[in-house]
Amino acid sequence: MRDYWVKTTDTDAIERIIHRSNRVPQFIYKHSTRCGVSSHTYRELSDVTDELIPDIEINYVDVIANRDVSNEIAERLDVEHQSPQLLLIQSNKVVWKASHYDIEADVIKEKAKEAIKALAV
Repeated sequence: MRDYWVKTTDTDAIERIIHRSNRVPQFIYKHSTRCGVSSHTYRELSDVTDELIPDIEINYVDVIANRDVSNEIAERLDVEHQSPQLLLIQSNKVVWKASHYDIEADVIKEKAKEAIKALAV
């Protein structure tokens, strides 16, 4: 897990993420430590992390160790559980989501910039 990422290990953190999304766009990255595709998407997100911080917060969920957190995210944010999965939360709701090979560095940067710009309006 990258230094700038917030390790999310309990369901109480979900409320904090949603609440903070009113001020700072939030990524939730759901990662499986047993999946080759997750290793690929981990690198994609890692490659752009330095460009996004501090304008975006990145929350990391290990779905193997914290399945309850992953399930709660799916329920609270009304998204189907996927792994790997990247959710962009802004103003209390999911404004973009991607899973598997759709998690690409260029798209992550584009969606992050859109979210940052929208909050500035």
